[in-house]
Amino acid sequence: MNERGQNTIWRLQDNQDEISKWKQGQVSFKTNSPSRIMFDGRVGDEKKNLIGLDDITIRPGECILKPIEAAPP
Repeated sequence: MNERGQNTIWRLQDNQDEISKWKQGQVSFKTNSPSRIMFDGRVGDEKKNLIGLDDITIRPGECILKPIEAAPP
């Protein structure tokens, strides 16, 4: 948990190589109280740096972390 009371549950950083291909991500989380989901995207100084989010779905139940390297610090 950070100083603002936020938990990182999925994190992918650095260059993901093939910028023309979408990558699927998923993560499970549990909460017993009202929660907020935030997406924080940051790019570098190069013109080719891109961030995209699409087709976000929230479902009950557990899932397998994808991609595995997206485990939080």
